Parts: sequence; structure tokens; C-alpha cells
Amino acid sequence: MSVSREAEALPGSPILAAGSTRAFDRILCIEKNETHCDALRERLSRFPARNSVVLHGDCNNLAASVRGKIPYGNPLVFVFVDPEGMDLRWSTLKALSHEFRYMDLLLNFPYGAERVLADLRRGREMNERVMGAFAGLDWPMLLLERNKGVVDFVESKISSVLGRPVGDRVLVKDTANHPRYFLLIRVRRTSGGSPFYRGYEAMLNRVAGLKPAEVEGVLNDKFGRSIHSFEGKAGEERAQDSPEHEP
Repeated sequence: MSVSREAEALPGSPILAAGSTRAFDRILCIEKNETHCDALRERLSRFPARNSVVLHGDCNNLAASVRGKIPYGNPLVFVFVDPEGMDLRWSTLKALSHEFRYMDLLLNFPYGAERVLADLRRGREMNERVMGAFAGLDWPMLLLERNKGVVDFVESKISSVLGRPVGDRVLVKDTANHPRYFLLIRVRRTSGGSPFYRGYEAMLNRVAGLKPAEVEGVLNDKFGRSIHSFEGKAGEERAQDSPEHEP
């Protein structure tokens, strides 16, 4: 979702939730950027029949207090966390899990965490604090298990520590075939066999089966762009994302 009114805009997760055929009882969003927060409030106001709340702040600081914003006894909660880089803290996931017993989790897990781990394994200690906040203070176990990645480590902790043992993940790549993030889902095991997971699994399978050309084609159809105009923009984006342009 773009904040600029002139830019090409795609609906982000809050708008998709608000426009869902089966309405959520309440949609609660946390946005750190004040401009984005104001834009989100304005756009959600276009869905007056949907009960939505937008909080301005860092989700790491607000996670333990959001329970009071949901006035239901033991709600079924779907949490989607989409961090910028490794900004998400492990303590935030623990706080959310503690507040919401019946919580399912969808996480955009940054692939950059694997590059940070690779640096740490080469003896570069500058990112130890970042990794500790992101994966937990027990992250040095990864230095002993060299065949395990950060996503494996965090996923296993979500399963064993947070009690969400059912799930899967898919690696999402860009048009240049560079890995960008893992889309990771973890849910509770219930006596009914985690029925919601079947829907999540179908979603992951759809994402895993998508090809970059198919996604480009959908965007071209939506915005009326020619293939060549899209390739021009995509080429510029790929150039900016190349290693030569990384800080």
C-alpha cells in the first residue's frame, strides 16, 4: 500500500482484512511511522462497517498492552507481523503469545537474518546485539549448529516455547531470483486438527507456485502497463537492490 495518492497503490494487509467477505470482529494495527499511521486511519475509515483500531507506535513496545484493545474473553486471534529488517524482537512474539492463548501467527521473516548469521559465524561481532534481540539470547546455539539457519532456530522456538507446533514456510524471491523473505505460518494444535491451518497451507502453496512473470502480468493488467514499461521500472529496482548499491 502506497502513502502517495499519485503512486500506484496496492491494498496492504489491513485493507485486505477490512475488505474480507468474512469480517473480523476487530482489526488492530500498529504502525510506527506517523505519516503511514494517519494514511492507514484514513483508508480504514472507508470501511465504516468494520471495527478497526490503529495505534501509533513500535509494536515491540505495545505488544504487551494490546490485549486491552480487544474486548473479548478468549478471542481467536490472527497475528500478521511484517517487520522492516530485523526490527522485530523475540520478546514481542513471546508477549503476544502470552496475551493471546488462541493465536495463529503469520510472519514475514527477513532473509537478511541469514546474512547477519553468516557474518557472525565469520567472527564479526558487531551484530550480536541485533541477533540477540531478534532471535533471543540463546542465539549463540546457532554457532554450534552450523547446518541450521536463523529461520530454523526461530521456527523451532515458536513451536516448542510458544506452543505453535503446526506450520510451514515458503521462501519468496524477487524477479532476479534473489531470496527476500520467508513467509512463515505457525498455529496451535487443537483437538479438531488445527482446521484453520488447511487454509493457511493452501495459501503457502499458492505463493510457492507463483512465478515472477505471473506476478508481473497481474500488475500490468491492474495498472494498464505495457510489458516494456514494467521491465524498465523493474530493471531500475533490480539495479538498486544489487550488491553494488547496498550500504
